[in-house]
Amino acid sequence: MRPALIICVTAVLGLAWSAARTIAVEPTSFDAALRSFSERWSQDDWVPKTGVPSRFMRPLDDDGWKARMTAFQSAVQFGERAVEPVRQLLRDEDASKRALAAQVLGYLPARTAREELLRTAREDAEPAVRLYAIDSLGMLGTDGLNVDWKALADQQKNRDAKRHVTYASERANNLIAKEVIDQLTSWNASQMDTAQVGQPAPDFELSSVSGEKVRLSNFRGKSAVVLVFVYGDT
Repeated sequence: MRPALIICVTAVLGLAWSAARTIAVEPTSFDAALRSFSERWSQDDWVPKTGVPSRFMRPLDDDGWKARMTAFQSAVQFGERAVEPVRQLLRDEDASKRALAAQVLGYLPARTAREELLRTAREDAEPAVRLYAIDSLGMLGTDGLNVDWKALADQQKNRDAKRHVTYASERANNLIAKEVIDQLTSWNASQMDTAQVGQPAPDFELSSVSGEKVRLSNFRGKSAVVLVFVYGDT
């Protein structure tokens, strides 16, 4: 049996950004992208696993995640102009919209929203919303805020949210890198969903942990390749 090459990717969004991410795209209307997300995303579409709803898998034919990613990118492309609309979304009665808002604020110049994110991290009824609010706090920095990380962790009944408190606190005000924002804003959304089950994988290039460039096509016909997307405490 040939050895498999295992490429581990830390997925900020849980999605792979292909080599086409350097192609700039025109920002779409955030309002239009948000409407599409609202129409196509359903919290009820998580795939049941052994009789228990899984919060980590979607059906193969689900396209709601595409609408979510488009709305996410659109907000980041709009930058400062998106801050207030996204802050309003953080108060929406729909938990999926609050989760999107809490996640996206960490990628915006949204330090004015830090108090609201901290309140969300403490009080929101939905664990996913609290988790993303915690992440965004870490990405925006908490200097000047009265954040008791231990107390915040103790408040979290959800295991993943509790662990993300540790991740956010360990950032120690190490803000999100500009390169990450640039990659997200210039990512070519037309390349989304080019990988299809049962079809040859599209070629891409990623950096290894040592900084070496690794291209998928270099291994074609030579060894199996396993992609592992590492998110949070996985």
